[in-house]
Amino acid sequence: MHRSDCDGDQTLLSPRTPLWTTKRLCVWPAINVNRGEAYFGQGTKLTVLGSVLYFGKGTKVSVIEDGLNITEPNVALFDPSPHEVKERRSATLVCLAAKFYPDHVVLSWSVNGVERTEGVKTDDHPTRGSDKMYSLSSRLRLSKKEWLNPQTTFRCKVYFDPTKQNIIKETRGREGCGGVTTESFRKSANTAKFTYVLLITKSAFYGLLVTLIAWKIKLHGGKHFS
Repeated sequence: MHRSDCDGDQTLLSPRTPLWTTKRLCVWPAINVNRGEAYFGQGTKLTVLGSVLYFGKGTKVSVIEDGLNITEPNVALFDPSPHEVKERRSATLVCLAAKFYPDHVVLSWSVNGVERTEGVKTDDHPTRGSDKMYSLSSRLRLSKKEWLNPQTTFRCKVYFDPTKQNIIKETRGREGCGGVTTESFRKSANTAKFTYVLLITKSAFYGLLVTLIAWKIKLHGGKHFS
């Protein structure tokens, strides 16, 4: 990379000096720079030699650091803790995207296929570890009633821009007090049906018994007066 016309208080970027941003971006020659891919999207991000610059809207550029490769995130989805569900009457799902590089990810939630933004709290930006890889976490807070329904599907989707891949993890609600399940509904329906049939049968039996007793009394009374 070469230096452009830089005079006065212009921007200077080199391996030996800090970063300043004013009117123009100037890049000094650098040694052992790995020329990587450039990604363009909303907002601008320039990464050079491990440093990051933000400016304007419309462009995001990353220069892959020497010795690092584009790596897709490992994504894990963690269910709410039983203690939270029991004591706080709420449920928090946690989605973790880890060990990815560079930090070009978008994380989103959906419930039964519908995107969910209410109750979502995602880290402001990915965190970089000592291994130079990034991680990002997000939390989805639910009501206890919504979590205790196995018919509900919760999905965390992480879009990794460098490879244009969606990594998806999902889980389903759990059975519990207050939850409605297919099995419990079926059992309740069968029980109600059996009870209804039993009551109808008993009513018919008692009606027949009363009719029989009344007929016998009438028959016995007729014989007595004759």
